[in-house]
Amino acid sequence: MKYFLLLTLFVQSTIANEIDVSNASIRLLPGTTTAAFLTLENKTDKEIVLEKVSGDFAETFELHDMVMEAGRMQMRPLQSIIIAAKSKVDLKHGGKHIMIFNIKKPLTEKQEYPLNLHFKNLPIKKIKAQAIKPVF
Repeated sequence: MKYFLLLTLFVQSTIANEIDVSNASIRLLPGTTTAAFLTLENKTDKEIVLEKVSGDFAETFELHDMVMEAGRMQMRPLQSIIIAAKSKVDLKHGGKHIMIFNIKKPLTEKQEYPLNLHFKNLPIKKIKAQAIKPVF
């Protein structure tokens, strides 16, 4: 049991040293679809790849990007998001972001919701994102 606890603490500390997550929020919108935003900071000398996001408060989570196509902004799904070595990636409105579909029950303002970030070659990073009203 002690070995398992030590291993768990080591893995959590390794993840914390490799990738930082900040400014995690979920847009508080009517309906069952919304988006999540956050900043990912890669502290290592190698790229880190975010492959997917999961959570228990909605059925589907997808990585997306906004791109200009034929003079209009279009949303496109992404297979992954690469965070280059020693750099940051902002998942934000109008750019890369996390789409959340089929929310199981309405979100509550200022409530924190768990998100699981699935990285290639790293353990899952569990974070919390606060539901906030959008500012336009």
